[in-house]
Amino acid sequence: MQLRQLQHLVALADQGSFGRAAQACHLSQPALSRSIDNLEEGLQARLIDRAYGTVRFTQAGELVLARARELLADARQIERDVLQLEGLAIGSLAVGLGPFAAGTLGRMALSLMTQRHPKLQMRMEVADTAALCERLHRRQLDLFIADTRDLKKQPGLKLARLPNMPVSFFVRPKHPLLKLKQQPTIEKLMDYPVAGPRLRPRWPRSSTGTPGAATAATAETAPCST
Repeated sequence: MQLRQLQHLVALADQGSFGRAAQACHLSQPALSRSIDNLEEGLQARLIDRAYGTVRFTQAGELVLARARELLADARQIERDVLQLEGLAIGSLAVGLGPFAAGTLGRMALSLMTQRHPKLQMRMEVADTAALCERLHRRQLDLFIADTRDLKKQPGLKLARLPNMPVSFFVRPKHPLLKLKQQPTIEKLMDYPVAGPRLRPRWPRSSTGTPGAATAATAETAPCST
């Protein structure tokens, strides 16, 4: 059993087909199939049920897939630990951003990181908090920044609250809110229609996080090293 074979198995699970997995691994489809066959032969267990014409993992396949993700994440962590020991800011970092974080501090922070560490390969994706949390647990992300109020009770997460950020509401001239003698509350503002920025079409749609509730989350089982 080799790490490369485990990489092919994970790619097959993530892509959902041998063709797309082969393309993601920069292999021909027969070469990927042989790699999976060799893995099954080495483990003496059937991992993929090919009878239905789709990629379906057997019970043994699901078990091996979960361990494969952990082993590959550990291998990447070993590389980072060695690089840190040598004082080299190189490697890769996968960061997830919630919609609010992506539109405010996220891109600025990642831009600064890239400028300070030009050899560090950065990958960023925008999604809702639940999707980011799932990808973090699957070790497809190193960390994410989002509104994590609904995740505080989930085990295995290390949360670090970020500083509050000021947010402004803009209204047209002579709007009823301007006639108020006191500063309006959030509840009062919500009595009126509110428009906000939209995600790009290629990004998943989700609701906007509450200002000041952004949190950086990492998995305690796979701490991020930057």
